[in-house]
Amino acid sequence: MSSSSSSSSHYLDAVPHSDCRPPLPAKERVRWKPSNPGRRFLNCPMSLISDDHCEFFNWIDPPVTEHYRKTLNQLRAMANGQPLRMQRRLTRAEEQLHVAITQRNAAEEHVIQLLEENHRLRTNSRVHQRVLVLLTILVCLMLVVIGVGMIRG
Repeated sequence: MSSSSSSSSHYLDAVPHSDCRPPLPAKERVRWKPSNPGRRFLNCPMSLISDDHCEFFNWIDPPVTEHYRKTLNQLRAMANGQPLRMQRRLTRAEEQLHVAITQRNAAEEHVIQLLEENHRLRTNSRVHQRVLVLLTILVCLMLVVIGVGMIRG
């Protein structure tokens, strides 16, 4: 009685390839180079162990699309420590944000000081204008009094 397996890898592993002496079943592996991340292939099981192996190689999966390749490479980078780098970048960004907020707060305080100074100067300017108007009226009155005194006298 023969049994069949639903997994293609078991079927492929059971099929010897003719290039090796003695023939060995093909080994399913996964390529993780940036050009073919996650792409499965078959090759000689001795290829990573010995220089005495055949050159048998066959892709199982079709070539990956550019989007799939980039996505898998990004996910792999994240799994290999990218979160630590991202955390450091986030920490630096937070520090820069803190500096920017501090500078903004200092600028706002300076603006408030300038507005207060502007208000004080405007208030002083109005007082000076009123004093000037009163002095002008007094000078005019004095001239009138002097003129009247000259006419009578």
